[in-house]
Amino acid sequence: MVMAHELTHALQDQHFDIEPWVKAARPNDDARKWLAKAVLEGSAMAGMLEYELKGKGLKFKGPARI
Repeated sequence: MVMAHELTHALQDQHFDIEPWVKAARPNDDARKWLAKAVLEGSAMAGMLEYELKGKGLKFKGPARI
């Protein structure tokens, strides 16, 4: 699971050059920087869950929409 999470970050970096996002997301008072960190980690968590559920014959459909 952890490897799936970290590989998702590697793919993010290959396709979106996430280093500036990671630097911007370092702790401070700017809400936009926290948002960037949340997007990166949320995507990696979704990849990790998809990997774990696939082994059980299930599929992660993503967050519920309100």
